[in-house]
Amino acid sequence: MPRRAFTLIEVIAVIVLIGMIAGAAAWSMTRDVRRATRADAIRRITHADRMTRLAAQRLGQPFRLRFNLDEQRIRRTTTEGPNRDKTTRTLNLPRGFRIAQILAPRTPDDASLTGQTALERHRTGTTTIRYSTAGRSVTYAVHLTAGNPRADTDDTNDPALGDAWLVFSGLTGQATQAQNRDAIEDLFNTLREGRPDPH
Repeated sequence: MPRRAFTLIEVIAVIVLIGMIAGAAAWSMTRDVRRATRADAIRRITHADRMTRLAAQRLGQPFRLRFNLDEQRIRRTTTEGPNRDKTTRTLNLPRGFRIAQILAPRTPDDASLTGQTALERHRTGTTTIRYSTAGRSVTYAVHLTAGNPRADTDDTNDPALGDAWLVFSGLTGQATQAQNRDAIEDLFNTLREGRPDPH
């Protein structure tokens, strides 16, 4: 009995099917890698905050965490002399991720009367978070994005793969993730702002 050969259409169909399966697998792996990289970026930022608090407590001296939004670098510094800072650690984020903005309290002129603070948004330049000798700071938020942030929104594009808000409690250093600006406002309203000890 003669053997039946594959037709050209059948061969093309198999090739197309294999291509679709390979594409789906590659897309799935890309998403997994993206998730892992995002988790690494979050871990690096939370680690920088935690280590700065610990350094201030253990050494009994004030520290600063400087977020350079233009160069996308985080530096931990301490005072070395009059008007002179010493960098003790520098941190870079994983490729493809950046800090789009930082929200930190700005004390208004009438804060002594009202006891309230307003949030100030930092998108460029260097934002400095100060830590007391007890390892306390103000409560602040970091907006981590994948790629270039959109200037017209504070919301996330794809929470599973890229953007995230990290809120750091000033008193405890506990890091909480939030999905958008409204959630940040709620967290700032519920978390007590840390007050550094006098130096």
